Amino acid sequence: MKFQFNKHINYWFVSDLHLGHRNVLKYDNRPFETILEHDECIIDNWNECIKESDVVFYLGDFSFASKSATDTYLQRLNGQKYFIKGNHDHKDHIKLFEKHGVFLGYGVSVEVCKQVIILCHYRIDIWDRQHHGSWHLHGHSHGNAYPRPNDYCMDVGINCNNYKPFSFNQVKESMNKIKEIWKQ
Repeated sequence: MKFQFNKHINYWFVSDLHLGHRNVLKYDNRPFETILEHDECIIDNWNECIKESDVVFYLGDFSFASKSATDTYLQRLNGQKYFIKGNHDHKDHIKLFEKHGVFLGYGVSVEVCKQVIILCHYRIDIWDRQHHGSWHLHGHSHGNAYPRPNDYCMDVGINCNNYKPFSFNQVKESMNKIKEIWKQ
């Protein structure tokens, strides 16, 4: 799947919203008093960043809420949505992903602005074209994945970017920093 540069479209990556999941406040040490405050902050941040014409790759664990609440969340979020399944995304939610965007299964290779990117909910050790400059974006680790030498690999969990999605340019900047570190 290729996405060519268009100056009017931005590309975004994010995972692990965990909307409606009260326990994630404690487990992830998320700085919100209530799950409602958490959910509203994430939705507001998403919509501040992402326009309706933008493309968003969502890498799993969207919602712990009911089917109808999850449907409402999805209706409220801007962008053309592409979904990867996370370990907490169940059959009813996958049907909603298909209703509100494109469901890509457990993982996919995409090309965004001539950059090959491997998308999966889970961090993987070896991926397609890894030694030829491809990137691997994942979620699931909630910011706790350790860096590895020469890996163009990044956790795009919502809590890794002040509860906002990552832009393609932010990811590119991070990958360029990795490249510089490992050159030394």
